[in-house]
Amino acid sequence: MKKYIGLTELRGIACLFVFFSHLSYITRPYIYVGFLGHYGVMIFLMLSGFLGYINHVEENFNTKTYIKRKYKSFFWLYFFLMLVMAIPKFLKHDYIKTILSIIIHISLLQTWLFPYIIGYELNNVDWYLSVIMFCWLFEKPIITLLKKVQYKHTICVIFATIFSVRILLYYIPIANHSMYTQFLYLSPIIRIMDYIMGMISAKYFESNKNNSNKEHIKVPFETITVCLFILSIIAYNYVPIKCSEIVFAGTSSFLLIMVFADNGGGHNKTAQFKVFKNYCQSQPNNLLNTLCNHLLYHSDFFQIKYTYCT
Repeated sequence: MKKYIGLTELRGIACLFVFFSHLSYITRPYIYVGFLGHYGVMIFLMLSGFLGYINHVEENFNTKTYIKRKYKSFFWLYFFLMLVMAIPKFLKHDYIKTILSIIIHISLLQTWLFPYIIGYELNNVDWYLSVIMFCWLFEKPIITLLKKVQYKHTICVIFATIFSVRILLYYIPIANHSMYTQFLYLSPIIRIMDYIMGMISAKYFESNKNNSNKEHIKVPFETITVCLFILSIIAYNYVPIKCSEIVFAGTSSFLLIMVFADNGGGHNKTAQFKVFKNYCQSQPNNLLNTLCNHLLYHSDFFQIKYTYCT
């Protein structure tokens, strides 16, 4: 399994986006950044597709075994939370519906049964697990199809087509627009497109990874990506288009994944804490140096070797 340290950094950023978006329900009278959740979710889905392709493109894995292993990794915590969420329902003596809700949630089918007549009201934030389970089911056949694509321009065309479809879906005239928007955000049928775009991004990244002719554009590309990301956040609130999630969050997610997947990029060099390194070399015998040594020695996240401070 290939290791991309930069993507761990990006995953942490996405976690913060989702955290602050949910925190906005409390801080809303003063500050609202709920839209960051769209960025976080889009990054997570595309990142999952990216890593799914990278880790499985060279192996003939069994989908059933793969999903079972993934499910076991979070089942007991998930099951415990379902029981906790169900307590208020049981106290209202709504036994049958609550039991059905638990079964649907444990089966991770809550987003597959739109419009969620039963089973969606236990835990409103576990929809992602239901969506990602749907994506896992189709990961192997999608990888098989992508492996047959040989030309870079074909990869780009497929990506652009899916991206365009995602945009056009927002402009289908539906009477109940609020329900339809919820469908676009939560439905695994729609969200698997984001997952596939992540897989296509991985194929494109792998095809360009060893291209030495592009070394000189790394820093400009990272700089442009950061600038576009900041501009997209500003535009998200001020540009009134229906497909903001795709145009702004989708584009930013793709660019950020391309940047953070590059282990030799400037962001990783910055993440090496060279300030700590220089301080350790100049002040070898004090308490702060000991703390620096401890941080650097145990930090797989920043890929720093202990010899930096010795």
